[in-house]
Amino acid sequence: MRIIFIFFTFITFAFGCNTGKKQEIIEINDFLLNELKKNIDSPFSVEIANQLFSRNISDKKELRKVFDLLVNQEDVIKNHLLNPFNKIEKILTDDKVDLSKFQFYDTEKNLTIIRPEKGKKILIDFWFIACPPCIEQHKLIANKLGWLESRDIEVIGISIDGNHEEWKNFISN
Repeated sequence: MRIIFIFFTFITFAFGCNTGKKQEIIEINDFLLNELKKNIDSPFSVEIANQLFSRNISDKKELRKVFDLLVNQEDVIKNHLLNPFNKIEKILTDDKVDLSKFQFYDTEKNLTIIRPEKGKKILIDFWFIACPPCIEQHKLIANKLGWLESRDIEVIGISIDGNHEEWKNFISN
C-alpha cells in the first residue's frame, strides 16, 4: 500500500505544481528526491529515479543528486534494466563528444566530417524544417550570430530532414 500512497501523493503534488515555473520545478524535484531517498531499496525507486532522470536529463547538478542516492542501492535494483543509474553515470562522466566519428552531408550532398579547431567552442543546432520551435531558434541564433562569433563560437546546424532538395531550398531562402 505504501507504493500506491506515494504515487497518489506525487500525482496530487504534481497537479498542484504544473505551470513549469522554476520554483515549482525545484519543489517537484525535491519531493521526488525525498521519495527516492525513503524508498531507495524498493522497486518503486526505479520509477522515481526515471522521473527525476527525464525531468533533469540536461542538468548535471540535479543528476548528481540522483546518482548520489542510486549509488547506494542494492545491486539487484541498481542493475535493473529499467534503472537509469548507468545512463546517469555516463552523462556525469562523459564531457566531450568526438565529432570526427560522425559524417554528415553538406549542401552539395558530399559527406563531410566536422573537425573543430582545438579549443574552439561550437554550438550545434539539431533541427528539421517541420519544427516550428527549431525555426524560432534559428531566428534567435541569426540575431546573435555576431555576438557568438565575437566570442569565438562557431555555429553548426545539423538537419535531420530526409528530403535534400526541400532542405536545400529552405536554407537558401
